[in-house]
Amino acid sequence: MLKCHRKSFLIQRLQLQIRIILLLQMMRTLSFLLVILEIILILLNHQIFLFILMIKPVLLIKEVTKYYQDLIQEYLVNPLWTVYFHQREFLPLLLLLQFLICLRMMNKNFF
Repeated sequence: MLKCHRKSFLIQRLQLQIRIILLLQMMRTLSFLLVILEIILILLNHQIFLFILMIKPVLLIKEVTKYYQDLIQEYLVNPLWTVYFHQREFLPLLLLLQFLICLRMMNKNFF
């Protein structure tokens, strides 16, 4: 019984580690796409104003990366907080989405 519970726990931990790695890869891809999107907007609009916006995704991605590094460290120290992790794991994705929406609104209003 105890061995079965231990195996189940190890499988859950491995699944969570895989999810963390996949989310990190997705964040890297999104950061790259976000920078490309902004470069395209700059080229299309020929406005210096958008150069200021280039700083924001870099700062946001640094925050997101730090956020996930903190999550991984917490998980390695205490794997029992995984329920808490599930509640907040998609927050950075929502922040990126919010930023893209703001960028689109600014693009619409100013240009």
